Amino acid sequence: MKNKISVIDKIFSVFKSRSIKERIKISYVIIILLMITPPVITVISFVVQMARYDRIITNVSKANRLNQTAKEDISNEIWDIVAGNKKFDEGSQYDIIDGINESLEDIMRTTEERENRQMLEVAGRAVDTLKRNVDRLRNQMANHSLVSENEESLDEIRGVSALISDILQDYIVRVIESATITNEHHKRITFVLTIIQIFTVFFVTIFAVFTQRSVTNSINTPIKRLENLSKKIAEGDFTARVKLPQVSELDGLTDNLNIMAVKIQALIAENVREQQNLQKSEMKALQAQITPHFLYNTFDTIVWLAEEKKNDQVIDITRAFSSF
Repeated sequence: MKNKISVIDKIFSVFKSRSIKERIKISYVIIILLMITPPVITVISFVVQMARYDRIITNVSKANRLNQTAKEDISNEIWDIVAGNKKFDEGSQYDIIDGINESLEDIMRTTEERENRQMLEVAGRAVDTLKRNVDRLRNQMANHSLVSENEESLDEIRGVSALISDILQDYIVRVIESATITNEHHKRITFVLTIIQIFTVFFVTIFAVFTQRSVTNSINTPIKRLENLSKKIAEGDFTARVKLPQVSELDGLTDNLNIMAVKIQALIAENVREQQNLQKSEMKALQAQITPHFLYNTFDTIVWLAEEKKNDQVIDITRAFSSF
């Protein structure tokens, strides 16, 4: 179970690691395949079932015509010969028998069920028996046999014809039963395909929702992080960074913003150092300008106070100046 889950996780991880363009393309392909597959299977199943129905109906129609031929045509033809209405060589009995054999072979080629094929084989052997009886009748009539013998051969031919008719009738019944079984099978297949289509629609809906959320998160989350990064940079926090979103369309932008933050931080630090150095230089220059004037004014004040005999003030100014 864990192995199956890990395989599924790997599949989804591969799907998530792709670019947004590829992810959307793969989603479309999967959805199209899922939506096309059940209808294609349904159409194929329908075509197969229709072809099977067509074979069944065709075989029943051929067997029914063959049944009439074996039951009536061959018997009527032999009766005309025995009754003296036509000569044996003028009759079409062999043509009828050859037609029956060809029809049996034609039906055999389109019959799939083993038991039905066996019945056709039995019918074929019965036709061979029928032909032998007709050959015997020909020999009898060539030898000017008695009418009673010819009538006896006629009865045997009618019996074999009736047997062939019964076999074909049983074949028709079994084919119709096969059609019923095929119909039930088709119903089950249709039910299964309907369930598959319902499940497919349900799965496609879930997959579409998952894809929509995945693509939306792949766009919104990285953009929200980039927005927060730009906000922190605007507020002066140049130490802020953003991890790569593992989306090819946004990886480059994220990397460029991180590099920009690093460079801005370095430029501001360099600018602060330059400003500090400039201020120090200006203070030194100002001190260099102020010091001579300050000394002159201080000494002038001391001299003036001394001339005015203000010794206490001279002492205070001198002490203050010495401590400066």
